[in-house]
Amino acid sequence: MSTTQKVYIQYCRYYDGNDEKEHDSNFGFYEKHWVEEHKTGKGLFHLKLLIAEYKDSGLGSFMADDGTPISLKALLYNRFKHWNCYSTTNDFKRFYMKEYLGMRMRNWDKR
Repeated sequence: MSTTQKVYIQYCRYYDGNDEKEHDSNFGFYEKHWVEEHKTGKGLFHLKLLIAEYKDSGLGSFMADDGTPISLKALLYNRFKHWNCYSTTNDFKRFYMKEYLGMRMRNWDKR
């Protein structure tokens, strides 16, 4: 495993760098994709576009201190929008907090 991979894997909640095992959720798949884009450098322009989309949607400061890089959140947001065409940014916020971070929704009012 390269140093670059190790740097980015530390931010992943579901992908641990083991390419042999099946991931329990789509989160592991998307995190692996995010790590690979950083490792190869081929997807960095793509990530910049996703970050711009994420910020343009008003999410630039959303949970900025939660330990997840904005490029990973932007990728998750893009995929959320793809699979949930009629969703809102609030729908993504709830999804991210509940499904990705595993927070109880009573914490919703604190964000």
